[in-house]
Amino acid sequence: LYGRPPGPVNEEVRAKALKGYPLGTTPIDVRPADTLQPEMPAAKEALKDLTQDAGDILIYALYPMTGLEFLKKKHAK
Repeated sequence: LYGRPPGPVNEEVRAKALKGYPLGTTPIDVRPADTLQPEMPAAKEALKDLTQDAGDILIYALYPMTGLEFLKKKHAK
């Protein structure tokens, strides 16, 4: 459902493959990660009162629930 096929694709087959696909009937023809929204600014904002350390923000971005619990304990006053 993503990427460029090595050759032409029968449109009838493509329509059947994409039928009911939650992201729509238009195939993705770019690198899938290019369709994602940046998450680091939101992670930085979520931790603004706790830390601004890049490593801590990355921990939170990768593991939001357990990372936040860890960071609260790490930065407990």
